[in-house]
Amino acid sequence: MTLTEDQKAQKEADKQTLQDIKKYGEARFITMMVNYMDSSVKTRRKGLHVSNLVYPSLRKGYFEYLDQLNNNGRTNSAGMTEESLITLFMGQKFHEESLTPNHELGMEYKIIGGPLVYGTLDDMIMTRSRIVIFDKKTMKTTRTHPLPDYPNEHHRTQIEYYSVMLKAAKFIVSCKDCNKSWLSNFKPEACSWCNKPEALSIGEAPSCEGRDFFGEVIYIGVGLTRKSKGVPFKIDVNKAEMSLNEKLIAIGKALETGIPPSAEYGWWDDYASEFYIASRLLDAGEANWRDYLPFDPTKQVDSNVR
Repeated sequence: MTLTEDQKAQKEADKQTLQDIKKYGEARFITMMVNYMDSSVKTRRKGLHVSNLVYPSLRKGYFEYLDQLNNNGRTNSAGMTEESLITLFMGQKFHEESLTPNHELGMEYKIIGGPLVYGTLDDMIMTRSRIVIFDKKTMKTTRTHPLPDYPNEHHRTQIEYYSVMLKAAKFIVSCKDCNKSWLSNFKPEACSWCNKPEALSIGEAPSCEGRDFFGEVIYIGVGLTRKSKGVPFKIDVNKAEMSLNEKLIAIGKALETGIPPSAEYGWWDDYASEFYIASRLLDAGEANWRDYLPFDPTKQVDSNVR
């Protein structure tokens, strides 16, 4: 069948319309995820977080900490690929769902010589004899790389540090203005979200004494294999406390001297590639290493988050 010129023109117009609709729909889907991911920045307290301390390279966590304090409004999704955005979006959605009544439990922890650190554990149960901390992790799985039988080291470390903060907690702190509650091992002078002192209500935290601590990473496959697997382990809280405190003191010293902690390099650098060149130049003794950071490392850190 031979098409008329008008029919050919209409067919081309329809083709262009379908392409426009496809492009718009995909763009709206990306926009939806970006808006969701960036809205989570507003609910995250400004300061050092446990997630900055779980990798072998403490310098990575130190740079992440300073970058966050100096980000000047940079968004959470800046620099993400579509693949990483989708993976993190699914992970955040899983995190929103509770496994236990103690869900999204905020904590803060401070020692002499180190900065204040924040943490938010996914879920926790407490019985007369034990405490179990759960953390959900999405993982891109393939037929040759299934869900692990043992927890990844940084996932285990994250739960272990949560156990330290939980055991050390002496107070339950609530803010009437921002409707937030969290556990703390010291009496804060102001809310760590809105910085208002007059809105605080402080009570006594439940004791964890006499209980064994356990952790469980719940891995969720988001690749070719769509399964979940719980990987439990027992926690040596005293050992974890020594590890956490050593890192906090090292970061406190780095903040005082302006000399970053030592670095170890590995796959984790893919999650902080913006610091890699500066770190390598620093190790090489190059005086201009600071020029390669996305923030000003000489800027004074706010004492409210130290």
